Amino acid sequence: MADDRECGRASMRARRQTGVALIGVLGFIMAGSVAALTVMESAAVQHRMAAGAADRRLAMTLAIAAIEQGHRRSASLSVPLAAAMPPSATVWQDRLEDEGIALPAIGRGEADAPPRVIVERLRRDPDAPCGADNPCGYRVTALARGRHPAARAVLQSIRLAEANTRIRRELR
Repeated sequence: MADDRECGRASMRARRQTGVALIGVLGFIMAGSVAALTVMESAAVQHRMAAGAADRRLAMTLAIAAIEQGHRRSASLSVPLAAAMPPSATVWQDRLEDEGIALPAIGRGEADAPPRVIVERLRRDPDAPCGADNPCGYRVTALARGRHPAARAVLQSIRLAEANTRIRRELR
C-alpha cells in the first residue's frame, strides 16, 4: 500500500514536471514569435523605404531626361518668359500640370504619368534680336513622377544660347 502511494506521488510529480516543461516551451515559442514578428516588421519597413527611394530615383531620372529633351527642342517648344515665379516646387508643379507639355515618349509605362515641361525664352529685351547686347537663352522646368504619384521631382535648368554651361537645380 505504501508502494502504491509512492507510485501515485511519483506519477503526480511526473505530471507536474510535464506541465512545467510545457509552460516553459510555450514561453519560448511566444518569445520566438515576438522576435520573428519584430524582424518581419523591420524588413517590411526597409522594403518600403527602398521602394520609395527607387521611385524617387525614377522620377529624378525622368525629370533629367525631360530637361534634356526640352533643351534639344527649345526652339519649337519655347514660350515667352512668364512673370517671376517663386522657386517653390508646389507652385511650379501646379503650373506644369496646367500649362506643361507632356513628353509621353520619356518613361513610357514606367511612371504614373509622362513628364511635363515648360520651356521659356530668356531675353533681356523681348523685342530685340539675340546678341551681345541682348543675351538669349532658355529656362526649362520639368515635372516627373515615379510609379507612385507622391514620388515626384521638379527640376529647372537655365542655358544661355552662347554658352554651353547650364545651371540645373531641384525645386523643393
